[in-house]
Amino acid sequence: MIFLALENDSALGFTQLYPSFCSVEACKIMILYDLYVAESARKSGVATGLMNAARVYAEGAGARRMDLSTQNTNLPGQHLYEKQGYKRVLEDFYTYSLYL
Repeated sequence: MIFLALENDSALGFTQLYPSFCSVEACKIMILYDLYVAESARKSGVATGLMNAARVYAEGAGARRMDLSTQNTNLPGQHLYEKQGYKRVLEDFYTYSLYL
């Protein structure tokens, strides 16, 4: 699911969600994979609006959790996520990728 923020036919930003399932908690979850806001639209509420739209969609789809990853240097993003109620779990897990 892709959410797009538009103003006068110009894209200001987007976010996308992927459905998944947590076998440990036996529940549907959503992975928020991308959040991008054009530099000219930053600090204007676009990111918050996109995050809220994603949350409403996830709740409506029956997800019990939303997960995301961000770079440890992305301080503005971390501030936004924590302000939205996300809890950092980096202390509990490492993230690995296998590039194919």
